[in-house]
Amino acid sequence: STTYWATWSDVNSVTYPNLPLAASHNGVDGRVTRGSIDDSWVQYNSSASDPYITNVWTQHTWSDAIGDYMKTSQSAYSNTDGSTNFWNYLNSNAQLTCAAMETDTGVTDGVSHLISWNDGTYGRKLFYEARGYTVATCYNQKTDNKIAGGFSFTQLKAEIDAGRPVMLNLDGHTIVAVGYNDPSTVYVHDTWHQDGSTQSMTWGGSFSKMALLSVSIVNLSNPAPTTTSNNPTSATAGGVAFTLTVNGTNFVGTSVVRWNGADLTTSFVSVTQLTAAVTAADIATGANVTVTVFNPTPGGGLSDPPLNFTVNNPSPAISSLSPSSAAPGGSEFTLTVNGSNFVSTSTVKWNGADRVTTFVSSIQLRAAIPTADIATAGTAAVTVFNTTPVGGTSGTSTFTITTPGGGGGGGGGCFIATAAFGSPMEKHVEILRDFRDRVLLNSSAGKAFVQFYYRTSPAIADKIAPSEGLRFITRAMLMPVIGAAYLIVHLGMLMTMLLFTIIVLTVIFTIRILRKTIRKSARAKAAA
Repeated sequence: STTYWATWSDVNSVTYPNLPLAASHNGVDGRVTRGSIDDSWVQYNSSASDPYITNVWTQHTWSDAIGDYMKTSQSAYSNTDGSTNFWNYLNSNAQLTCAAMETDTGVTDGVSHLISWNDGTYGRKLFYEARGYTVATCYNQKTDNKIAGGFSFTQLKAEIDAGRPVMLNLDGHTIVAVGYNDPSTVYVHDTWHQDGSTQSMTWGGSFSKMALLSVSIVNLSNPAPTTTSNNPTSATAGGVAFTLTVNGTNFVGTSVVRWNGADLTTSFVSVTQLTAAVTAADIATGANVTVTVFNPTPGGGLSDPPLNFTVNNPSPAISSLSPSSAAPGGSEFTLTVNGSNFVSTSTVKWNGADRVTTFVSSIQLRAAIPTADIATAGTAAVTVFNTTPVGGTSGTSTFTITTPGGGGGGGGGCFIATAAFGSPMEKHVEILRDFRDRVLLNSSAGKAFVQFYYRTSPAIADKIAPSEGLRFITRAMLMPVIGAAYLIVHLGMLMTMLLFTIIVLTVIFTIRILRKTIRKSARAKAAA
């Protein structure tokens, strides 16, 4: 069950709630001496001298009750029991600041005095300062239902959104606005509802038949935040979004965690802890990141020194190259590197030298290979390098540069297709080569077929190349094979299992037909 402060009764047996932060009372909240109620209360709305005056005892020392500093119920400051003074300009919508209260005068009970002498808002300022806080903003202002241009509902929403409740002065009572709901509802707390329940009123209207008159604004200066640790302290580049916890001191409801100076979506947990949403984009590549906390004005500032967060690049790996070979003296081409753990700053290296690299995804890169790289027969070591933090260099994949019949063949081993289409870089040849590298060479059956092809196709390619008729026939026969290969590469293993047998049989059939055609051509020439 919920426990509330005990009630008390005055000389007229009227019952009131004990609220020791507003008014202290002997026997409440551990107090063993007189407090505000003991020293100042006679009965509601009484203008009689306070008990400490009539009984000639020493008034308690002001300390932990805000009502003391606001002069609430104190006859020495011309306040009847239960009342507090809040001054405003008579015919102006301007803010009456606490600074102005220290020089401007008013008249109470025929006596002229500085407004700061008995103004409740100025008293709030004194209370906060007595507790060690710095006040940044302090003023009274009539509301716009009393005077055009006065404090508005829009201003109230801005204050509450910034985590600052607003004191509302009514004609006979003071309440605190703690929330709102458009278009004009204000949610409030007040001393009459001891259970802490939230009440409501309409902006510009009344509460318990008491009209809204003005606001009392006292805002504290935000402290400068400090940071001590963050968790986690590192992540892997290319990873998923996560929540960062930042620990420190002097955090406020409007504190913001900054990631290399950019604001993150921040949630306030307590004055010593914040959480912030780190997106996948924030950790897309390796980097050393500074984490700071910013408290907005008034006061506030940026935490110093900053915390460190490391986004580590993963170690890259290569699974295949496409193409994996080329004929010496060929044209420049685009090399596709397949693998894992690639990031946007990954670089493809050719025999240790950087090549212009395009990031496609975490499993694929493309590199521009100039003609000079394949000018002569041989091999090239292809690697991928990820920058620090961490990162590193992948294992080596070998790219073969060889002539037809030299173990790799024109078109990187696609002898017949190269002869038929005229270039190892022609797009149809590239499709077949990609199919070989990404599908056939990944299974024992496929590797056996490739070896069979390498043994039988070079001689056939030599016969096809000089004959336009044979080249045309070969191109026509290869088109279904090329189409099927393209589908397999792009549709995955299921299609591979269905079409692999068809492609193998078609290629074998093509080779046999071409052999017969070449033999017939040779016999016809001999007969002539």
